[in-house]
Amino acid sequence: MEKIIQDMTREERESLHHSLYYFSPSFLQKVRISGPSIIELSLDQVEFLIKCGLFRVQSTDAKKCKPGTMLHIFLVPEHHKQRFRLIVHTVDINNHTSDYEASVTFQHLDTMIEEHLCHDGHVFTNDAAAYYHQIPLDEEAQSFYNFEFGGRMLTITSIPTGQRQCVDLAQ
Repeated sequence: MEKIIQDMTREERESLHHSLYYFSPSFLQKVRISGPSIIELSLDQVEFLIKCGLFRVQSTDAKKCKPGTMLHIFLVPEHHKQRFRLIVHTVDINNHTSDYEASVTFQHLDTMIEEHLCHDGHVFTNDAAAYYHQIPLDEEAQSFYNFEFGGRMLTITSIPTGQRQCVDLAQ
């Protein structure tokens, strides 16, 4: 990561630091929790996501943990790929950052894929649109993304697809 940052322009480094702030405990602890998370998943789906490493069990007793910010977690069918895409909408965080404006100009996904595949010999992609799951959420920040499910306290382990700043960070 340090090598990547060294190769960035000043503007790109400023954009990265701006984006990372929204995933830092110093920012997240200011977010007001409006209510419990809404989880629209079955037990089998949650267990599968734990097994895949997208969710992690924080505690087997949810009553012993502080809940995180309100999340709305659900799956969206991708019929042409015969699978589902996990969406984690960070309701409270997005409401807290309603004035957020991305500090970078975004490339179209096809352009980004073409650049990486043609100019970067070590890049491999099956689904660049799902690459958020490959960007880990800092362990210090994970407690702000806790949610209760089936008496356990779980957390997400990668940046959430529904947080306003994720596109900026991932780009």
